[in-house]
Amino acid sequence: MFEFNGYINPSTESFLNYLKIPDRIVIPPYQRPYTWAKKNVKDFWNDIFSCLEEVKKDNRTAFKKKKEDSTHFLGTIYIQKAQVKGNVVDLIDGQQRVTTTFLLFRAIFDMVRDFKEEAKGTDYFDELDKIYKEIEEFLYGKLNAGLRLSLGSVDQITMESIFESSLYEGSDDDDEDQEDDNEKQLDGQTTNSIIKRNLTEIKTLIKEKIDELEKIESDGVVSVIPESYTTIIAIYYGIKIVLEECFYIVLSLISSNEGNTFKMFENINTRGKQLDPIDKIKNKFFYFVYEQFKNTKIDEYDRLKTQW
Repeated sequence: MFEFNGYINPSTESFLNYLKIPDRIVIPPYQRPYTWAKKNVKDFWNDIFSCLEEVKKDNRTAFKKKKEDSTHFLGTIYIQKAQVKGNVVDLIDGQQRVTTTFLLFRAIFDMVRDFKEEAKGTDYFDELDKIYKEIEEFLYGKLNAGLRLSLGSVDQITMESIFESSLYEGSDDDDEDQEDDNEKQLDGQTTNSIIKRNLTEIKTLIKEKIDELEKIESDGVVSVIPESYTTIIAIYYGIKIVLEECFYIVLSLISSNEGNTFKMFENINTRGKQLDPIDKIKNKFFYFVYEQFKNTKIDEYDRLKTQW
């Protein structure tokens, strides 16, 4: 039987507080791409708001934990210290949850940016600006040196098109057209469409939550009472409470032994799309190919992975 002693160092951590620690979180290039379906995104969203209850504070909507001791176990995340200088980690398992969290914050970031422009000259501007800068630091770090999450080569171009620009230009219709094209080419498995689709889905969920919070029912009559910019502020702080205080992970640091890494990887179960045998073979194969090609033939490596 394989012996794990001395090779995993687990600890219980706040999900969001841990994600703030590394300067960069890297998805190793041999990993499978981002695959979460809309259902996984909705489950993640519903889990967040199942931990919250709505309250009125100073005539504004706000959220608080349903129970002071409420916690939600988000699963185990496996990391390995990256073999580069600096506070960089390789994410061996957990990329679906982590990538979705970055997409969630990017969606809020975009909406807060737009609200902030509208709120110039109002009492809400400073509050929105504070949230904007807080999310910006989470996404890009204190030095704003690029997205702190580095995905595999299949995903990275799409992520950069979304995260490395000051504005996300795509409309919902554009996303659907792109997804249809990708489905014709690769049976809908390209993460170009999945990443953009899930970002659009998250924005839809946020807008639906805003509409829900601004509807008031009295004597059977539903009225919409816009609370200006306070609703997106409430949603952000509610999500932050859950990710910091309710969502916990078991963080497992794996030794740098390559064989150990793959033995653990093959035995991991998550709420996301399960690994099948071909995934395991492919990941190990591309690990060795990448090690051989990374310094001299990275374009050839990317071509092989795209054609797999």
